[in-house]
Amino acid sequence: MAWYMNSVEDLAELYNRVKEKNIPIERVSDHGHAIGIYIHDPDGNGIELSYEMPASEWGHDPSGYMIGGTAKGRLSGPWDEALARQAQVTA
Repeated sequence: MAWYMNSVEDLAELYNRVKEKNIPIERVSDHGHAIGIYIHDPDGNGIELSYEMPASEWGHDPSGYMIGGTAKGRLSGPWDEALARQAQVTA
C-alpha cells in the first residue's frame, strides 16, 4: 500500500506523527524528485508514505533527458537525520 501526499509539508507532518506514535520506520529513501518513508502495519504489511515533486520541477532539458532529476537532498525535511544515519550504515 502507498499513501501519496500532496506536498512535502504534508509528508513532514505525517512523518512526525509516525515518530510520535513510536511506529518503527524501516527506511527512508531519497529519490531526488521524491521521498519515500517505509513502515509496516500491525499485520506486517509494507506501507510507503511518499511525496513526489511535480515532473515540471525535475530538471528536464528540451530534448527530454533528465538533468539532475535524481539529485538527492532536494526535499529536505524531518527525515534528514534518518537519511544521514542510513548513509553511515551503508558507507
